[in-house]
Amino acid sequence: PMPKASEITLATTLGKAEQVLSSSVDDGLLLMDMDTGDYHHFDDIASSIWSRIDGEKSVGDVCLELQDEFQVDPAQCEEDTLEFLRQAHRANLVADQSA
Repeated sequence: PMPKASEITLATTLGKAEQVLSSSVDDGLLLMDMDTGDYHHFDDIASSIWSRIDGEKSVGDVCLELQDEFQVDPAQCEEDTLEFLRQAHRANLVADQSA
């Protein structure tokens, strides 16, 4: 069974959902869910998170990379990243790959 979005933690490993296509645009990334026809626009920071979701890294590992890239407070980075990924999970854009 798929976990609830609220169950996504720093230890969770997420991968991009198979039915999602993405394309770079001037101000970020445009995603399309092929199953629903829904479009989603990600800004630069969300795009940076998305690019790191590979089915192998934990959310915590993604946060460490983002902290290095953006020089942001670790607690704020973790909170914002978890919130974004929970929203992406509710929209069926990411899937839990945790073993």
